[in-house]
Amino acid sequence: MNSEAKWTITVRADFVDAFARATGDRSSLHMDPGFARRTRFRQPIIHGLLPVWWLLYRWMGQQRHARFRLSRIACQFIEPAYAGDLLVADIETKEQAAASVSLAFVVKRPADDTVITTGEAAFVRIEPEAHGANTPALSLLTGPAKENSLLIADLKVGQTEELVFVAAPAAIAALIALHPEVAESERGHSVPQDTNLLATLVASAVIGMRLPGRHAIFTDFEADFSGMAPSDRESRLSARVEKIYMAGSRVQLRLVWTSAGTEFGQGKAMSLVGSEWPTGITCAELKGSHMRSGLAGRVALVTGASRGIGEATAKLLAMHGAKVIVHYHLGEADAQAIAKDVRVNGGSAVALKADLRDEVAIRALFDRIRATTGPVDILVNNAVGRFTPKPLVELKTSDYLEELRISLFAPHLCCQLAVPHMRKQRWGKIVNIGTVATEAPPPSQTAYVAAKSSLLGFTRSLAAELAGDNIHVNMVVPGMTLTSLLAPLPRAIVDRMASESVDGSLLRPVDVAMVVAFLASDYASCISGQRFVLNRGESPYL
Repeated sequence: MNSEAKWTITVRADFVDAFARATGDRSSLHMDPGFARRTRFRQPIIHGLLPVWWLLYRWMGQQRHARFRLSRIACQFIEPAYAGDLLVADIETKEQAAASVSLAFVVKRPADDTVITTGEAAFVRIEPEAHGANTPALSLLTGPAKENSLLIADLKVGQTEELVFVAAPAAIAALIALHPEVAESERGHSVPQDTNLLATLVASAVIGMRLPGRHAIFTDFEADFSGMAPSDRESRLSARVEKIYMAGSRVQLRLVWTSAGTEFGQGKAMSLVGSEWPTGITCAELKGSHMRSGLAGRVALVTGASRGIGEATAKLLAMHGAKVIVHYHLGEADAQAIAKDVRVNGGSAVALKADLRDEVAIRALFDRIRATTGPVDILVNNAVGRFTPKPLVELKTSDYLEELRISLFAPHLCCQLAVPHMRKQRWGKIVNIGTVATEAPPPSQTAYVAAKSSLLGFTRSLAAELAGDNIHVNMVVPGMTLTSLLAPLPRAIVDRMASESVDGSLLRPVDVAMVVAFLASDYASCISGQRFVLNRGESPYL
């Protein structure tokens, strides 16, 4: 815009405080650093009408041969300003006649060239006697305004609030005195206080303190004055909820100014209604509700649990109070010994056999589980095939299908049979065991790596499908772990892998079991669809 007048002001904290005292708008968003810190602004913001009043007051101070009253004002509050900001206000005359003048204005923060406020104002010329007696006052409001804390859900169309005020120029005198450059420039010249301009400031208080209160963020404001606010008797500003925009958390208010029952102004305002922030959790709440893992009493099926990672996982879950099914296919003696070890140590475990390559066997396994312990709450798909190397030229379709039966088809059916109960109770945990071989494939393991790679896609897709049911699906990818799966590898290779690790050793099965137990617990209730690589700082990083 072509600026005809330009003023700068540093909005000091004492200026903000004086404005709050004069208008009665002591909204927490402006005055309480603790409250403001929890909003998106992170610190108190200044009143939106403060720089608007200041620049229009300065403009009136330049009109030395005429007196005016505000007839119309419209503002858009675009960005917040903060105490300590240097602001620049530009004002331009749009239309001028013998009895009226209209202006356009912009308030900017030059430090980052941000537009804070834009607007328009119109004034009509008045005779000197139209200005009433100057009644001593410390605030425009006749009494303190209690701060409301209404959220968008608390508001209803037709809801109203009202503030009583006196548009006494003395109420703003302390604020003006804080800026000596104003007094110096107008020495010997009494600046007229437009009572309508003062009446607009009460809108700041009615919105910031009453409707909706401390969560309000002023975005748009306009008012038309058909008469003049008296400076020596009470006026009233009422605000009424006209529209509520729930999706955008906005409320539109209708504003009406009256004195002695006669309306002299009306307008509207738009406010963005902030949200109540969550309070910090107390130690008492933590002790009462968040110290337990949530595993106690849960039924956990661990497939391939007769050795290695499966064995450690079954035992750890049982020691956390879960009722564990130790699944096995060939290692019956080992599985029974694991279940006995659990029971001897105060846990609950039963060993059950099933060939996971056989659909009928898997269904029978779930039938026995329901009859023995109740339906499955936690499913750990850990079982793997033989991990026997086979060069590409020797691989057949049947080799891929064999791996897929264990690494994909069996987990699929186990999930299919476990999920209905999990959905019904709106709680379930599924943990699939992957392998770093999908990222760093060893020679001659194409079928195994292909099958395990498919399990990753299955994990992520299932997590997305079950997210709304509070069922969490994740994958644990152990680095090289000292289990019997490494038996086919030459001892020299295993020793070399250990020596090349960060601490000279391979992972232990219990290292993996602890991560599985975490993902199966309530501690991981906000995690799903993720792949956890246990690499101790070594590649791969996934």
